[in-house]
Amino acid sequence: MGRMLEPGELHQALVAYFAPRLLAGRRVLLMAGPTQEAIDPVRVITNLSSGKMGYALARACAEAGPPSRWSAATALATPLASPAST
Repeated sequence: MGRMLEPGELHQALVAYFAPRLLAGRRVLLMAGPTQEAIDPVRVITNLSSGKMGYALARACAEAGPPSRWSAATALATPLASPAST
C-alpha cells in the first residue's frame, strides 16, 4: 500500500475513469517537442517548442481510451504513468 493520491490527482483519475472512450478502437501516434529541419549538412531551422501541448494531447488521448504511442525530444517529465513511448 502507499499514500493516498493528492485531491487534485484523485479528481483527475476519477474523471478519466468515468469519461466516455471517444477514441475506442483507434490507435494514436503523437510527437512532441521542437521541430528541426536541415538546411544543409551544418545548419538547421528550428523552433523553441517545449512539448507541453504534445504532452497534453498524449494525456487526453490516453484518457479517451486508445493505446497510444508518443515520442518526445524534450526535458519534460513523462505525461503518463505508464506510457508506450518509443
